[in-house]
Amino acid sequence: MSMLTVDACCQLSTLRFVQDDEKARPEIVFAQRAREVREKLGMSQTQLSTALRLKGVKIDPTSITRLEKGTRGIRLDEAVAIARVFDRTVDEMLRPALPPEEQLREAEKQADVARWRAARAVAEMEVAWARLSRLRVNLDTDPAELRSRFFERDEAGSESQ
Repeated sequence: MSMLTVDACCQLSTLRFVQDDEKARPEIVFAQRAREVREKLGMSQTQLSTALRLKGVKIDPTSITRLEKGTRGIRLDEAVAIARVFDRTVDEMLRPALPPEEQLREAEKQADVARWRAARAVAEMEVAWARLSRLRVNLDTDPAELRSRFFERDEAGSESQ
């Protein structure tokens, strides 16, 4: 068993810190996420290259390989195009993937918000349909009858006061 000096331990610690810091660099995180998302979608590097070309960004499959390995840098316009192809934001691509449990929680939150919005939309639709129905009834009614209905309501309102 070899013994390490304090100086050697400090050097190893510094080396580990530099390696961890390297992994956190935005272009490295983006490259890892790009590969992860591409593979999750079942997309080949050639297919990604074609999709990017349709968005006006020319990156050949070999460059995508180098980008994913971290041996090629990425330009901002390329990052934006890749994120769009994957239907993600650049911000999402710069964050490491959440653990599956947390992804599930996030999806449940999104589903709850969507359910609430849908219920609200249904309520708004019901109000709109009721108003539309009233307007249709009023349009089909004889104008003289409409006037009498209006005055009946007006008189009923003044009698109750």
